[in-house]
Amino acid sequence: MMKKNFRLFITSDIISQLGAGMILVALNWYIIDIYHSNSLIAIVANINVVAGMFISLIAMGVLKCINAKWLAISSYCFRIFFIVLALVLFKMNLDKKLAIYLLALSGGIGWNLYFPASKDILNSFTAEDNTLQINSFAEISMQVGLLAATLFSGILYRYVGFENILVIGIILFVSSLLIFSAVKYSKQNKIKVDEKVKLFPYLLKEKWLLLLGIVLYIPFIGTNVITTALPGYIKD
Repeated sequence: MMKKNFRLFITSDIISQLGAGMILVALNWYIIDIYHSNSLIAIVANINVVAGMFISLIAMGVLKCINAKWLAISSYCFRIFFIVLALVLFKMNLDKKLAIYLLALSGGIGWNLYFPASKDILNSFTAEDNTLQINSFAEISMQVGLLAATLFSGILYRYVGFENILVIGIILFVSSLLIFSAVKYSKQNKIKVDEKVKLFPYLLKEKWLLLLGIVLYIPFIGTNVITTALPGYIKD
């Protein structure tokens, strides 16, 4: 039973990463194609990152109080709603820049709600003898979804257009949500709100953990710089 639920979890994760990556990559090409503006790509990247960092702090506190599965499902619903709203703005030829910002928010907030919740669920499948294998498999599934998205988004952008990519993204997220909803796992007891560890005092006390977090964040910054600069460079 646990293997079946883990397979469902990994399948839903790959599909959601495929949808998220496809929209993010296609969004950059859309901005370059329509607005010819690398600065707008930078704004979108900043919205995505800043919103994600802010919501991560909230998500860590929320996870202490509520079920991780409900938080993950909420992240799916949030992303689907914002993508649908952006698609409506595009279809009705309204404020397209607002639609772009909504997509950036959906990625930043949705992903950073989903990621800690998914890790909490992933922990329920691990035991002392399989922690490395399960976490490695989960990481590989995430990279497979993102790499596949990079491969397909450019092809789809050329042949079906950006708005249809949003439709495909919605279908992928809904499919992933339905599969994820079927996942059953052993729920861990949550700490009461008044007993939860205060984040910032804890990080100041455990300085090695704060330093590790900063070091691990450096490649992410580099990746965002390259991702922001590359589309305009290639276009030119």
